[in-house]
Amino acid sequence: MSYSELKIIRPLYSLSKKISDKNLKIGDRFIYKENYSLLFKIDLAPKGDNYPCSDEMGKITWIKGDERVIKINGVAGSLKGISAEFKNEYLYKVKNNS
Repeated sequence: MSYSELKIIRPLYSLSKKISDKNLKIGDRFIYKENYSLLFKIDLAPKGDNYPCSDEMGKITWIKGDERVIKINGVAGSLKGISAEFKNEYLYKVKNNS
């Protein structure tokens, strides 16, 4: 069995933006109200002035365009790297346990 640990070793910068801001891109992670985890914009068309966003578990939240969120810079890239590490560790374990 493998175990993992997450330690953030970089500065975290944030920006307050409206969810409708064109500079808040698909995949950008942000804090929104009392949501337990970070949300991110997804590649679905807005419905009226409501923008679709998701958490890591796939739960979609619709946010009005004038709502402000706190974008944390660099999270998407960091998560991409962590995701690759999980995948590589899993494939290594599968290959060596077969």
